[in-house]
Amino acid sequence: MAIKRYKLEYSGAFTLVVDINDEKCTEKLLHEINGFWGGDDDRLFEADDDVLTAVLRMLVVMVAQESIEYYWGVETQLKTKPLEGWPPLDGSYGITLISASRFEFDDSEISISCLEGEPE
Repeated sequence: MAIKRYKLEYSGAFTLVVDINDEKCTEKLLHEINGFWGGDDDRLFEADDDVLTAVLRMLVVMVAQESIEYYWGVETQLKTKPLEGWPPLDGSYGITLISASRFEFDDSEISISCLEGEPE
């Protein structure tokens, strides 16, 4: 059994750690996860045809979005109640969510502009 740990980061605003057990998380399963969502060919192309990379990139976005809703406890939520198109992240399918940081918004990154004219 080969288990590898991956640390995934999104622009310094979010960090995710997962274990992948390649005996359970097979290439077939990864293609099923990737293929469930539209744009699967584009994701594979952007990941140089590495389906694991494509799925891990999707996973970061999905968990970051969920961490906004479930400010605390996103790990427990995604292990017990998987989202559509994803297996539980409890290791039963070879993907174990170890940790997820809270997605941090930075108000200094917000741009504000006044739109000209009267609102319709």
